[in-house]
Amino acid sequence: MRKNVQILICDRCGKSVMLKEKLLNPNTTQPIYESRPDGWISICDERNPYAKDNLFKELCPDCAKSYNNMIESFWAPKEIKPESDEV
Repeated sequence: MRKNVQILICDRCGKSVMLKEKLLNPNTTQPIYESRPDGWISICDERNPYAKDNLFKELCPDCAKSYNNMIESFWAPKEIKPESDEV
């Protein structure tokens, strides 16, 4: 018997998770899948405006943590050194 599954693949490291199909309403033709596991995030990558079919990237918990650390370090307030008059 064939079972429908949806596979989430991390776009950074390649880890994958299979989400099983769950049936809430037998009258629907479109499958409904389990929710993604804790820690998996989707980010929107708009750097390439011509790749409209691949805007959303999936990240596993480890890659999501390193991505969030990178974003926080990028947007963290920087200490501005005062200018000196020396040439």
